[in-house]
Amino acid sequence: MTGLPYEEDSQLNLRQLVNKSMAAADVVVSDDDLHEKATSHFNMLLEQRQRKGGKQDDEDALKLMNQLFGATARAMESDEDKQRLKLLRNYMSCLIGTTLGVDAFLPEHIVEEKEEQEEEEEENQPAMSWADVASKKSADAETAVQRSAWCRSYEASLAAERREHAHVRQMSKMYYQQQEEEPEDWGCFEPEFLPEIPSDTFCMPMFFPSEDSYHKFITALKSAQETLYVCIFSMTDNTTAKALAQAKRRGVDVRIITDNEQREAKGSDIIRLHEDEGIPFKMDDADQFMHNKFAVIDRRMVITGSFNWSVSARYRNHENVIITNVESVVQAYHEEFEKLWDLF
Repeated sequence: MTGLPYEEDSQLNLRQLVNKSMAAADVVVSDDDLHEKATSHFNMLLEQRQRKGGKQDDEDALKLMNQLFGATARAMESDEDKQRLKLLRNYMSCLIGTTLGVDAFLPEHIVEEKEEQEEEEEENQPAMSWADVASKKSADAETAVQRSAWCRSYEASLAAERREHAHVRQMSKMYYQQQEEEPEDWGCFEPEFLPEIPSDTFCMPMFFPSEDSYHKFITALKSAQETLYVCIFSMTDNTTAKALAQAKRRGVDVRIITDNEQREAKGSDIIRLHEDEGIPFKMDDADQFMHNKFAVIDRRMVITGSFNWSVSARYRNHENVIITNVESVVQAYHEEFEKLWDLF
């Protein structure tokens, strides 16, 4: 009978191990069909053991292996072949027991030695001092705190994700509802007429690119004496930024609301104005844009329109601006600024 090197067979799966070991015995069993079914059953029990680790499966597999070898031994005539089979059976038991860690396959003296060794190792563990116990408790407490903090962070992220999903669902619902709308459903335009307009009221429409329009825009900013509240998406024009800095130095209460996109935007003047001049600002950190573009000057004048306070808007883009001192318009924009300032 050919030997089975451990280094080779330890790399085989269970089915290959059983088949190769039985073939190595070089025996012929009278009932081939029964032998094949028993071998397949043995493989199945071992594979179940790998998946579930059940003790009953270990004992069933051992019992079936003993039956296989017993049937094979009875079919043999010479004592030499029976001795070979016994050695093969012991070899397989030890191999399966040590490879898979199944004590049921190991000889009793080996199991007893393992248990004695484990008990000895446990007894030889040094006793923990009070300092060690305190240190362990402290480490356990620290781990518990970290685990608790991680759980809170995870729960907060889940809550934020749920809110975002709810927002997306709501927006999707609104979008699909909008597709079914008809303009006629909204009725007729009903303007809110202004009261009698004082003679010193103005409303000046301007368009860009135009240096004449920019002249009116920048001189309006320069006229601020008490408050200059700015709500702007982008500010990269240095001349405009200087007008705000000079107003701050004159003692004007200058405040800026912008979008978080401008935190790292190339050429943005907002952070620089805060660091150099102490001008307070707030940013919208939500996913949507803070896309307003207006300024309220001394609660007496409003600048608004599509015009961003950027180099591109000043020199290249087609933009518009309205400057007006209509009292109801100024009041509405002032209230909107205060609402956004409190919100952000």
